[in-house]
Amino acid sequence: YMRWNMLLIRKINAGLINIGEFISALCTIAMVFIVTLAVIARLLNIQFVSADELARYVMIWSIYIGIISCTRRRGHIAVEILPTLLKGNAKKVLQVVIHIIVLVTLIWLFKLSVDLVGHAVGNGQRAPITRIPYWFMYSSMTIGLGMSFIRQLEVMVQDIRLFKKKSNPDMDSVNGQ
Repeated sequence: YMRWNMLLIRKINAGLINIGEFISALCTIAMVFIVTLAVIARLLNIQFVSADELARYVMIWSIYIGIISCTRRRGHIAVEILPTLLKGNAKKVLQVVIHIIVLVTLIWLFKLSVDLVGHAVGNGQRAPITRIPYWFMYSSMTIGLGMSFIRQLEVMVQDIRLFKKKSNPDMDSVNGQ
């Protein structure tokens, strides 16, 4: 029964990852399409005033949904100076500390994004040209940062399990094995 539940959770997780990546890719394609149409419209002296605004908002959604996939795939930019200098337990501890710092940062940014969405809902502000509610654009931050927190937590748990499960060659040399 427990294995079946874990299998179901993994399938749902994989489905959500695929949906997120699809939405991010779709937003990127839509942004390119909108910008291309705007360029063609300008060449033909046709006004497409909402293009810049639409492209900007689609890009924002693409970024914040795409960040979820980057977190899970460990695709973010990192400075690897200190981790390459450390060995064994020190390297493992540093990795966990980095995970915790990232998690705390994501919680803080998530809280700020929730406040921003709440403020946008409260004042009913809309984009000047497209009239899209600002809360809709800002909610991409809340969704992306919230899901990134979950993914970062998942990555940290995977690393800790790996540290416990697998013997590290660096660790063996430190322990004299």
